[in-house]
Amino acid sequence: MLHRILPPNRLPDPSLPLSSASFPFPHALEYSPAARGTWNIVHTGMLVPCAHQIYICAAGCLRGVILTAAEMGDSYRRRFHTLELRERDLYATDQETFLIEGITDILRRLTELPPAVLVFTACVHHFLGCNLTYVYRTLRDRFPAVQFAECIMDPIRQTKAMPPETRERLEIYRLLKKTNARDNAINLIGSNLALDENSDIKELLKAAGLPLRDITECATYDDFQQLAKSTANIYTNPFTKAAAEDLEKRLGQPFLYLPQVWTYEELEYQEERFATFLASACHPHNFGPAGRFPWEFLHPQGVLFPREMPRRPANQRQSSREELLATLELRFDTLKRQLEDRSISIDVTFTFLPFSLARLLVSHNLHVAEIYVDAITPDDEPNFRWLQAQTPHIRLFPTKHPAMRTQLRNHLDKNGREPIALGQKATYFTGTHHFVPAIEGGGHYGFEAIYWLQAELSKAALLPQDPELIIKKKAWGAPSCL
Repeated sequence: MLHRILPPNRLPDPSLPLSSASFPFPHALEYSPAARGTWNIVHTGMLVPCAHQIYICAAGCLRGVILTAAEMGDSYRRRFHTLELRERDLYATDQETFLIEGITDILRRLTELPPAVLVFTACVHHFLGCNLTYVYRTLRDRFPAVQFAECIMDPIRQTKAMPPETRERLEIYRLLKKTNARDNAINLIGSNLALDENSDIKELLKAAGLPLRDITECATYDDFQQLAKSTANIYTNPFTKAAAEDLEKRLGQPFLYLPQVWTYEELEYQEERFATFLASACHPHNFGPAGRFPWEFLHPQGVLFPREMPRRPANQRQSSREELLATLELRFDTLKRQLEDRSISIDVTFTFLPFSLARLLVSHNLHVAEIYVDAITPDDEPNFRWLQAQTPHIRLFPTKHPAMRTQLRNHLDKNGREPIALGQKATYFTGTHHFVPAIEGGGHYGFEAIYWLQAELSKAALLPQDPELIIKKKAWGAPSCL
């Protein structure tokens, strides 16, 4: 249904104080801001080693994905093709034949068949009633050595059906072939960024003696297929739930969601859940004919200790966690003095749970002034409620509201200083030159992420940057993108 957009001088102020916000946010007409340096479905598909991507839709929709592939460079661009649907094709072309013969022509022109092809159909194929079941059956008959992933680029139904990001992850991990082999590795699925070596997840798995597999660290398609052998899956990206459920059903891999939380209490709770999950998932039958379970799981304060590793007394383990928290508190004190009540803006591209991050900063007396977000996830609702009660003055900005296109982008605090922005959309809308350009947590998780964030906030306060170098591109702008 078409909505009339008022002239710029009559558009309302889209922001509102946190005290006036409701949960969940209402859906309405949407605007796409110019800050486009984040991950999209092209980037995520390129994580499958040696796989090819084919997009079939109209030229206007193809523009975005083509620009993404172009910015990624030659090695990625060679793994990308499109089929353009023109107006005449909508009424004079058999869509099933168009898809089958178009994809066949692309694959036969390649010097070597890829092990997998991610095919992205569009909303128009639903409108036309295209028989995709027949299309994929025919393609699999023609190319038995190729695995086809049935992806969909369908923003029309994004709020009513499975979003494209969720469907893509589901289809990517459906490429894993069932195997009777099983080892004691744990998969991290659905992430766009490789975890930092010092992240809490990697540290806890190292302490337990459990290898980690992650698509972001796979160099070959065979490496990717090794994920099917792992004992269990964990994920931090909320778009991964459908894929995790499918892997549990198909491959018998239980899963655990570890949301990207930021406060001490939430992190300790997630680590305790992680330890309990590992103890349950890593059953003795997974460890060969001898059936020996080579470690016991102890998780005081969320830390795991294998039998082969010398364990300190409980009071020392408690001391270790207290030392960590004391260090973080000292760093927060230093950061508070350095920032001198300078305002901080946060957006949802920086972290999946922006209200959890805001709560961490507010509880350490840092001045969060603005949050740019279009929805509140159930995981973040308790933090949203807490902030409503403690800091009702924080302003919320819906980044997709049409009025955001005319908002002034020269935000200053009471002392005339530019804010520090966490995330590219906050950077774009505030007009600041002081920002942390990472997305989706930057590959960090846990208490290590807090340590990293403290350093990044300090650096951003001291060193201005040119935001256009980061966010002017369609997609490949952020340093953390691959």
